[in-house]
Amino acid sequence: EPEAGSNMGSAMTSALRLVDTDTKMNPEAAPNRRRIFVLLSDGDDNIGEWAAPLRQVQRAEIKMYTFGLGSASGAYVPLVLSRGQVVKYLTREGGARIVSRAEQSTMREIAERTGGSFYRGEDERQVDRALDEILVQGRPIAGYSANPVRQDLYEYFLLAAFASLLLGIFV
Repeated sequence: EPEAGSNMGSAMTSALRLVDTDTKMNPEAAPNRRRIFVLLSDGDDNIGEWAAPLRQVQRAEIKMYTFGLGSASGAYVPLVLSRGQVVKYLTREGGARIVSRAEQSTMREIAERTGGSFYRGEDERQVDRALDEILVQGRPIAGYSANPVRQDLYEYFLLAAFASLLLGIFV
């Protein structure tokens, strides 16, 4: 019987399969698509097989944004809520509640290695700001391109300073 817990490698592998399927179904749209993965987890991966899928994500040049949920000291995992109150927790066989501990370092490493960002998901404001950054601010604007034109302007300031010097001498 499978043990309850996080398996981030499996999540990455499943996400990569979706991208592969989408690419095969829509080959003309694939090059223009911005692809990102958002991983929500406590980071406490009890399987530990995420290094190989992470390398595949990096090769595919997909950014991963990670949300570290939970607390470092550990907490029971709520399973069923009713009217805002927890009525059932995730348990092991035999009824013992499962304690989840947030592992920021794993989540931060995954995000950094793919060019994404790590966020703490401690409250709604943090999550809202992060989603805004990922979905709105990080999205390129259609039809916009930046073509900076570089031009030295020091000559104008030098000319103005020289003219001021001459005015100072003759006045």
